[in-house]
Amino acid sequence: MPTCRCGSSAVETDNALGHLVCQSCGEVLEQNAIVSEVTFTEGGGGQASADGFFISKNSARASSKGGPGGVGRLGAANGTVPESREQTIANGHRRIAQIGHQMRMSGRQIEQAQRYFNLAIVQNFTKGRKSNSVAAACLYIICRIEKTSHMLIDFSEHLRMNLYSLGTTFVRLVHSLNIKDIPLVDPMLYIVRFASRLEFEDKAPNVIKDATKLVSRLDRDWIVRGRKPAAACLYIAARMNGFTRSVTEIVEIVKICESTLRQRLAEFKQTPSSALSVDDFQNLMLESSQDPPSFLRKKRNLDEEDKAIGEGGLSAVQLAARAAGIKRNEDGDVKGKSFSGRGGYNEYDAEEVDVDPEAEAAADEMQEALKTEEFREIAKIAGINMDAYDEDLSFLDDDLEVNGCLLTEEEVDIKKLFWEAENKDWERAKLATDAANANKPVSKKPRKKREPSSGGSGPAGSAHEAGLNFIASKPSLSKKINYDMIDSLFNEDPSATDGAGYDSVKTGNYATGS
Repeated sequence: MPTCRCGSSAVETDNALGHLVCQSCGEVLEQNAIVSEVTFTEGGGGQASADGFFISKNSARASSKGGPGGVGRLGAANGTVPESREQTIANGHRRIAQIGHQMRMSGRQIEQAQRYFNLAIVQNFTKGRKSNSVAAACLYIICRIEKTSHMLIDFSEHLRMNLYSLGTTFVRLVHSLNIKDIPLVDPMLYIVRFASRLEFEDKAPNVIKDATKLVSRLDRDWIVRGRKPAAACLYIAARMNGFTRSVTEIVEIVKICESTLRQRLAEFKQTPSSALSVDDFQNLMLESSQDPPSFLRKKRNLDEEDKAIGEGGLSAVQLAARAAGIKRNEDGDVKGKSFSGRGGYNEYDAEEVDVDPEAEAAADEMQEALKTEEFREIAKIAGINMDAYDEDLSFLDDDLEVNGCLLTEEEVDIKKLFWEAENKDWERAKLATDAANANKPVSKKPRKKREPSSGGSGPAGSAHEAGLNFIASKPSLSKKINYDMIDSLFNEDPSATDGAGYDSVKTGNYATGS
């Protein structure tokens, strides 16, 4: 029994207002008290149902009505329907379960993906996006966290969606939910999956072991992150165990570009591990590591430039570009992706690159100095060819994708024949049109004659003439003006206008003249 602060236990309850009042001092102990008891109503058939409404934690309003339908019973039977949020969540959970079962994922992983879908609903992430893409992104998040062998391209092929669109949805979902513990893609997760499809039979464990060792070796040589080395490792491991698998077979199973595989093989060829025999590679572990391929390429380009400078074969524009390429900040650190001479490599700030205005001004000043005659004389004495400017594309010599785009002379002739065969109708029509146009005389467009100015050919000689020219250039301003009387306004003979003007004013027809 509640008691008041005055010590009295005489408390009266007002059921109409829901107040609890002390009878001694009149203090209101409780106001608008909510009864937490559940009441039931008996229906016509004898069944009992709870009174009130059911509101879930994610609902904006009551979704079902108490009474004959009962609490929690949804649908049109009791005159109510689920709200849009509940329908979206139910459809998303059902779609995640379908995709997860088809991708052979466990029930626990599907439930985790459904919880991520609930968070996406709270963030309004599903608005304007397809439910399949959001469901696949939630499932792929679990695959990355659980480190399963599922790839994003598997979901793309299963749902028949664009891979880049699905990848964009995945990245934006991760940022929206602020998920920071997603691990990077580990190539070792896919070695077993790909090896089982390449039919290595009894030697499959040996191939998997060698491929896994190759991945760890390439990781120490900076050829793993962002480079998809699983295909190259399987290709090399298959050759080490006596299997001849073509590049096309590897590409079709691993689902990468052929040029990517060839590039990884070329990068592995530059490492010390490529010089080992099969037995040495399986039994030995090199302690040394190789520099990243980008650093080696930059160093090779700088060595070639130094050699060209020594031989006098580097153009002045290339010298200026090299001098302006390294910008130093106030502390003397190099900002940008560059090789700092013979001392080593500088860190590359991928997120922010400071551009010094003084360095830009110095580069512009150097460009202007290269154009002067004095510099040309100095360059001529040094043996530098100032006129020979060729864009330096030597860094593309090792790019297999670029080399694959360049056609040989035979391929150019073949492509030309195909093009002429496909467009012969258009060429014939164009030749006929050109021949018909060649026989026609060249017709010049008639030159428009300039109309004389309506304001007169020259300036007015007097105010009288200027007023007449203005009136002549404009349409009638009003029907109530007597334009004939304007000629007499500047008349020097006053007797010619006094009588007429006085009579017109007197009769009230000065403005109309009628």
